Amino acid sequence: MDYGQILKRALQITWKYKLLWLFGLLAGFNNPSFRSSVRYTEPLPPEAQQHVAEFVNSPYFVFILSGLFFLIIVTAIVVGLVNAAGRSALIDLVNRLEEGEEVTLSAGWKAIRRNTWRVFLVNFLLGLPVGLLIMASVLPLLIPIFQAIRKGFTEIPGPPAETGLYFFFCGVCLGILIGALLSLLTLMAERACVLEHLPVGKSIIRGWEYFTQHMGRMILLGLILLAIAIGIGLVMGAPMCLLSLALVAPLAALGRDRILAALPLLCGIGLLLWLLTTAINSVIQTFYSSCWTLFYRELGGQAVSVTAVTVEES
Repeated sequence: MDYGQILKRALQITWKYKLLWLFGLLAGFNNPSFRSSVRYTEPLPPEAQQHVAEFVNSPYFVFILSGLFFLIIVTAIVVGLVNAAGRSALIDLVNRLEEGEEVTLSAGWKAIRRNTWRVFLVNFLLGLPVGLLIMASVLPLLIPIFQAIRKGFTEIPGPPAETGLYFFFCGVCLGILIGALLSLLTLMAERACVLEHLPVGKSIIRGWEYFTQHMGRMILLGLILLAIAIGIGLVMGAPMCLLSLALVAPLAALGRDRILAALPLLCGIGLLLWLLTTAINSVIQTFYSSCWTLFYRELGGQAVSVTAVTVEES
């Protein structure tokens, strides 16, 4: 297994065929994470406690919770389908390149229509065990919050029990280990689904065959790509932080009263940084997907092309 040739060929494909970046954008698409910094420092006032208790005991509370849960599920499905569409197109188009065929937008669209649902189901089935494990690990940490809700926030939510923290820590560590191995299996199953046109069940079986027979090679390539990802993060992270500080720091001199007036500018800066990181991520996704597709082809007896690709000057 010539890992250097795989990386070189994937880099050549990524740089020359920039149409693939569009599908890399879809493959790397992810929902934004919302974080809250709100903390309860003291119980709510009596009037607010009464309103919260009435709301919790009303049917509207269950309705809103059900709506939020439904919205989360729908969002996860949409994001998963978009990711699956991008991965399907990247796998198919890189394979077409190695077969000497043309890369076109219509070919990518055909790959999306033909493979997206099967690739999505492969990811869902192989990701389900880790998802359930993480959910089970988080539940003990939510018990104090549930108790505070039932009491209408008359008390400050206390810290979770030590057993809950241990269970959460062990569950997360186990989930990371199992998730890393299942991600390698998923990479092979996706390519079996797209390149060999197998149904979902047979794709997972074929992926499992490759995974068990070539686990060492897969782990080695995964570690190489992880090292590259860390390197990219270090190289790109520092300039991005400096750029953010250079753009945001002057706003601090405006004072609190003028921050609201500068809010559109802050939103514009945030949008600019998001677009920049998204563009970089689309290129990275294209490179990684190309590496794994070339790796899969070589495992199947289809050698990586050693013909040098002329890099176009842009």
